[in-house]
Amino acid sequence: MGAAKALHLLALGFLPLWDRAIAVAYGLTLGATGTNSPRYARLAFIAKDQAKKIGGNTILGRNVLKAIDEYNYCRFTKGWM
Repeated sequence: MGAAKALHLLALGFLPLWDRAIAVAYGLTLGATGTNSPRYARLAFIAKDQAKKIGGNTILGRNVLKAIDEYNYCRFTKGWM
């Protein structure tokens, strides 16, 4: 997950953040360290589809991937929603 965070910082509008709770919520149960890149790629495609359905940055008026990341964190990691 640390690698995903570093990649996210390099490509803020392309690579989503995740943690174990977010992965599980999307049906992407994590395996052993070093084996999760296919799952992370799947999450990236899921986020891309979500961004497209939302209407992208123009409709939302902000970075749509950041909004998806915030939603996932609030809902799945913290359980606030």
